[in-house]
Amino acid sequence: MRISSLAVRGLAHLSRAALRPRGERFERDLGRPDLAQRDLLGELVAALAGTEYGRHHGIGPRDGYEAFSAKLPVTSYEALAPWIARQMAGEGRTLVAEPVRFYQTTSGSAGPAKQIPYSGGLIMSFGRLFALWLYDLLAHGPPLVTGRTWISISPALGPRSRTARGVRVGVDDDREYLTGGLRALARPFLVLPPDVSRLRDARAFTHVAALFLLATDPEIVSVWNPTFLTVLLDHVAGHPDALARDWTAGRIVRDGVAFRVPAPPSDRLAALRRAPLDWAALVPGLRLVSCWADAGARPGAEALRRRLPGVALQGKGLLATEAPMTLPWSRAEGFVPLVREVFFEFEDDAGRVRRLHELEPGATYAVVVSQRGGLSRYRIGDRVRVSHLYRRTPCLAFVGREGSVSDLVGEKLHEAFVAEALDRLGLRPDGFRTLLPVRSPDGGGYYALVVDRLDASPSGLARRLDARLQAAHRYREARLLGQLGPARVRVLADAPARWLAHFAARGMRLGDVKPAVLGPEVAADSPLAAA
Repeated sequence: MRISSLAVRGLAHLSRAALRPRGERFERDLGRPDLAQRDLLGELVAALAGTEYGRHHGIGPRDGYEAFSAKLPVTSYEALAPWIARQMAGEGRTLVAEPVRFYQTTSGSAGPAKQIPYSGGLIMSFGRLFALWLYDLLAHGPPLVTGRTWISISPALGPRSRTARGVRVGVDDDREYLTGGLRALARPFLVLPPDVSRLRDARAFTHVAALFLLATDPEIVSVWNPTFLTVLLDHVAGHPDALARDWTAGRIVRDGVAFRVPAPPSDRLAALRRAPLDWAALVPGLRLVSCWADAGARPGAEALRRRLPGVALQGKGLLATEAPMTLPWSRAEGFVPLVREVFFEFEDDAGRVRRLHELEPGATYAVVVSQRGGLSRYRIGDRVRVSHLYRRTPCLAFVGREGSVSDLVGEKLHEAFVAEALDRLGLRPDGFRTLLPVRSPDGGGYYALVVDRLDASPSGLARRLDARLQAAHRYREARLLGQLGPARVRVLADAPARWLAHFAARGMRLGDVKPAVLGPEVAADSPLAAA
């Protein structure tokens, strides 16, 4: 259903008015983050006290921060895994104080995957993040003409499952993160049909998603990693005839799922058939791209800026499967924490734990969160820098992952998992080995295994390596979507010398250079990876 520009402006005005009280309260909370965090902690502790996990640690419903932090250790997924397994087996109040609606899969640190329980409260937290983002966009973003918004929906790319008690593992539609009122508010403007999540084949998903990107001419595109949008643009450039044919037909069937698309304007169809492609002619209404743009995502975001000149690019805040943490806030000119949704603690380099209002501008910290879905004092694995203060609240800029973690496009490969994968390949036990994340100029990349000796075929080993790495959920997803290329093998007789030279060139003493199975991110022409 198309909505007139006059109706769009009217709906935008009404939506902004409806969301204003929420935005104004959030603005006030940013002026007193200590009080907002204190109130939230009281809610979280009361809920935690009613769970087996809380009782195991002696948590009382009226415990303040001192008791809460003294009784409850900072924890990791590996430590919580037995509790989550018990939660999934019995679906009682083991770890979560309210019923679990579904579990979401993401990559684990020492294993291929981890399951995060989603309660109604945690879903509401994600919904309130969306509401605040929408309010800020309507109040301070570009004025909307059509309101059409292309928001990436996660493809299934495999079978869904359920726990022993019948609770879903994975969601069928990302709109489930939106509560009833917000879903109704957003529905008329979301142009990517929810049925796209039913597609199991990655190529089919990419083709349908790219077709709707063209056929709906959105004003706003929202993706998590910028390389995913790059994959779609590359698909358009590589398959113009197939897309033109399906667009003209007005109907496309993939994986047994039928989709209807609006008829193509003649000028846009002509633009699709011209080379090189003119993106301003293909998606003339596009005004804003929202995606990750910090740390490892920065090259991909910059590639999009070059490819889509004239389109504003808004960096997303810090968000993980486990919790929403920050969002871009126009008046703050930075990323502000969701002070009433997640209770924050931060660990400095000396191991001291601080609360949100105790942070120092310019300092870097590891993030520990307690959220509404049963994870308490959970080490999220992200590091942030306090960029500045806004109304007494620290603004947090993402600087990277903790520990030995590689994250080119969201795959989050951890050193322990990589070490196990390499051990299963039958490599020479006395040879040099390291897996390098190799960044491509467009922000994507691939993984290169560097060895100094090899008894097997490099191409055969590369295929087996890629299969091993695909045991990690997010890596497999990135491979299927084309965000990462297949793994490669480089046999370099002088690999150990190149390894030392790489760090020495960066001012490191040779005596301090240690071997590592997961190496640093490098460019494709780096001496470490180039044949």
